[in-house]
Amino acid sequence: MRVLIASAVEPFTQGGGTLISDWLRDELIVRGHEVDQLDLPFDGSDVDLLTSRLTGFRLFDVSDEADRLIAIRWPAHLLRHPSKVVWFIHHYRELFDLWGTAFQGMPPSPALETTRELVRAADCRALTEAHAVYANSSVVRDRVRRFNNLDIGIAFPPVTRPERFWTSGYGDFVFYPSRIVGHKRQMLAVEALAETRTPVRLVIAGEASPHHLAQDLVDRASELDVSDRLTVIPRWITETEKLEYLAGCLAVAYLPFDEDSYGYPSVEAHLARKAVLTTLDGGGTQELVMDGINGFVTAPTPEAIAQRFDELWEDRVLARRLGERGNDRLGELGINWDKRDIEIPAMNVAVVENFKGFSNSPSRGTLLKRGLESAGHRVALIRLPWSDKTAKHVLRSMVAIRTMRIAASDRVIALDFPSYYVDHWAKVVWLDDTMG
Repeated sequence: MRVLIASAVEPFTQGGGTLISDWLRDELIVRGHEVDQLDLPFDGSDVDLLTSRLTGFRLFDVSDEADRLIAIRWPAHLLRHPSKVVWFIHHYRELFDLWGTAFQGMPPSPALETTRELVRAADCRALTEAHAVYANSSVVRDRVRRFNNLDIGIAFPPVTRPERFWTSGYGDFVFYPSRIVGHKRQMLAVEALAETRTPVRLVIAGEASPHHLAQDLVDRASELDVSDRLTVIPRWITETEKLEYLAGCLAVAYLPFDEDSYGYPSVEAHLARKAVLTTLDGGGTQELVMDGINGFVTAPTPEAIAQRFDELWEDRVLARRLGERGNDRLGELGINWDKRDIEIPAMNVAVVENFKGFSNSPSRGTLLKRGLESAGHRVALIRLPWSDKTAKHVLRSMVAIRTMRIAASDRVIALDFPSYYVDHWAKVVWLDDTMG
């Protein structure tokens, strides 16, 4: 199958939103599909321009480009395609799940309320027209139910090539790998250092947006007199660097506010047999992390986080046990690329042929239907009455068939004349004969 993966991106910015597309592409190629990616630049920072930019996305019709469209990062789901699957990883957060919180980032106003409702309507339209919709977590599934009144499935996003990860021990530092942005709350981890009793260290790695946030962490550490125990790497580290930090760290901290899912840092930590420390208001992180089982879930305060830092530093056996249990937890949730519910749904295929009278032998359409069904597709066999008694009969049949549109099918396979006159966007013609 020819599959197009579409996502909205910020050029030169990497993160979970780009990795999920890249890794899905690689896995689909391994499974024998022909795959290409469509990364559309999107800047949602100016809410006054938001509706016009969404209109631009909606104008793109990629119906002729692939058999299946998989839309991932918002607002790629607005693209038009009759066989669209949406892997919905978040809304425009400031207008929905962060609305009314300290992270809303924009003052309320009647105009903003109007924009919010327009965006909600656009989301509803794009999601309801999709062939299938999956959330990346139960948190996002519940948000879609709350904001869009839709029930959707869940497909947990795995990490590609899990065999890459290893552990070299349980060192003296907690690792926090993530984009440095306000709602990821790296500052909580820095402030926790000042509350610790032990000499535990903290390593934060990730691109900062805006850039001053990385320096803010360094300045705050200086104010708290813990600069000697903090390392900030304000860039997207290489995979090799990340694997080495994960292998040697004591544990991983991941402290976002109301996160969309458990986050790739949590999964990667468990693949390296490391515990994850998160917070009670972390949202999707609690779908993976169980307090005292494969990590800690604490109050979002420096004091509570510091207590867990110290506990892990003082007890490496505990750190190891929680980390090993984390890898087991991934298996319990089925977070891997073998999950059936993240595969491309089977196609609905309409096989169209002329009705040529009664026969004891199966027709070409019947044989093709059996073969496609054995491959897992849903198949409808459509037989069209027609007459070639006179030229008038032929023309009437051609006109009648041309008015027929098969909208519910992903693919139409027409087997003879004039069945190929049916209207469908993805029609394949397999002729056995033509009108002589």
